Amino acid sequence: AFATAGEDKIIRVWPLPAAAGAELSVSKELKGVTGAINVLETGTGPDHLLSAGDDGMVRLWSIADAKVVREFKIAGAVSLALSADGRQLVAGCADGAVRIWDAQAPKQLAELRGDLDSARR
Repeated sequence: AFATAGEDKIIRVWPLPAAAGAELSVSKELKGVTGAINVLETGTGPDHLLSAGDDGMVRLWSIADAKVVREFKIAGAVSLALSADGRQLVAGCADGAVRIWDAQAPKQLAELRGDLDSARR
């Protein structure tokens, strides 16, 4: 399956087509976001998905249940990753910080900052 999202605030999960030329149809719609969705990332298994958007929230979703499992207040997230064991969430943010969170609590564990000008070279 794959997922799409955008300004309409809905995540759509699509099954991969069984054959070339097969028609695609949405299998799930994940709703409840209050701003445009800018980032989607897979979770630790096929049932979990991470999203981040303009509302300043990062959400961990259960695709099967079509609902939010956990929320994190992380403004400006532009990239996301979840550790293999699902215990830590890493968010790269628009302000140049990388924030590491305890994905179970949820609470921020660390913030990393570097020189953005040298990182862009």
